[in-house]
Amino acid sequence: MDYDLELLYSISFSELVCYPDENDDSFIEKVEFKNIREFLGIEIDVQDWINQCDNILQGERNLQSITLFYSNNKENYILLENYFDPTDQLDFVHVGIKTTNKNNKSLKILGRKFSDTCEYNISYEEGNSSISKYYPIDEEDLRRRIHEPKIDLSKGKLVRKIYPGDASLNCVFKSYYWKKK
Repeated sequence: MDYDLELLYSISFSELVCYPDENDDSFIEKVEFKNIREFLGIEIDVQDWINQCDNILQGERNLQSITLFYSNNKENYILLENYFDPTDQLDFVHVGIKTTNKNNKSLKILGRKFSDTCEYNISYEEGNSSISKYYPIDEEDLRRRIHEPKIDLSKGKLVRKIYPGDASLNCVFKSYYWKKK
């Protein structure tokens, strides 16, 4: 059966990076996550995103968002959500990865390798609707939902799409706040 593949992780935001020197606060992107990004052709400034998460934890809540980073062909995306629960001691985020059916087998392998390297991996889910059942975001129009879910992790949150653009613009942003009913 041919279907798009969606992977969803609940992990600590620091699982996207590694700290080569325990005596230094500098970090680099985790190789397993970088392999997924490069395989799908998605550009994310992971260092900037991690720094943004640190700023959120220092009180800059206005930086919180659900961001979909798209590949050039717009067939693949990585969803990064950095809405932190104030009582969360491990700073959990959701990371979603979506690809077309032609990449399923390779992404499953890469996704599992990434999952296995995460020290605080609360959940790992794969299927054809692992992201959309919690984030019912219409990829064409962020103001619409594709269905009314039992659990909607995107309700009332800023949702952004980032497409690779030309070098002078770097990317195009589309942002919407979903209103609570």
